[in-house]
Amino acid sequence: MDPVQFKLIQLLIAELLGGALCLLGVYLLIRGVAGKSTLIVKASNINAKLLNASPGLLICIVGGIILFFSLNQSKIRVEEQSSSFSTEEVLESWLSNSSRIKGDENYKELMDIIIGSEPVRKVQQKNLSLETDSTLGKIAEKEYLDQKFWRLIAAINKDEKYYDFKMATKDTAIKAGSLIQLWHVSKHYGQDRKTIIQVSGADAAAFYEGLLRLADSGVIFNDNVFGRIDQQAKQAELSLLLSPANLSGGVATLGDLSLKYYGDKKYWKLIAWANKGKFQNANAGTPIPVGDQLWIIHVVP
Repeated sequence: MDPVQFKLIQLLIAELLGGALCLLGVYLLIRGVAGKSTLIVKASNINAKLLNASPGLLICIVGGIILFFSLNQSKIRVEEQSSSFSTEEVLESWLSNSSRIKGDENYKELMDIIIGSEPVRKVQQKNLSLETDSTLGKIAEKEYLDQKFWRLIAAINKDEKYYDFKMATKDTAIKAGSLIQLWHVSKHYGQDRKTIIQVSGADAAAFYEGLLRLADSGVIFNDNVFGRIDQQAKQAELSLLLSPANLSGGVATLGDLSLKYYGDKKYWKLIAWANKGKFQNANAGTPIPVGDQLWIIHVVP
């Protein structure tokens, strides 16, 4: 179940429980049920006592407290949802900001003007190699579904010397073979760093599971395979790396190395897969060959 749906169901149950307790308390008060109860509440900013209260009043207060906190959480959730931006709105703001580019800005200044300077991931960069001659307008129509975004593309690539930025229009020609950089709205747009790390961690775990299935399928690891899974990683906004293994810290087996890089010994197969020919009939307990250079395929957010 989606985490947001699960949270909403929890809040709904809490509201129903709080409402039911309030009604029960009122019923007991009307019926005149006698008795004495004590309620003591202690929290970081709250210290309250209710002495010698009737059961009906006590139940009604408890229900009211549950209702208050659940409704408050619901309000926060609604405000979070309403404050989010659609991809179209963000792109429109980038397009509007690109009109402020004069042409003499460096890359950091360019990004600060167009997407803002807050240290939160907002943009997913994509490089497009043109197979045929094109124009800024045609590229915008293909990538952003509207030619009006030619100005954004022109601003992003103004330093590549493909055209005179100050004279550029939607009909400005771009030659085949040119490498055009594009900006798309990141799925992490508007999230704080803690949330980005949590989401990226879950994405990385899912990506490793996919790699594990690929390795188990018998596909031989090579440059072409690396290229394909690199594209998959980019779509998930992850960076794929093939780097030399760091064997320090008491790493002695494939399982140890897997635990160090992936957080779980079960991914030892990925190490054997990326180092084809070095391991036959291996398992998590297979010793790491002394003096051999091993490569690790892994992702970073």
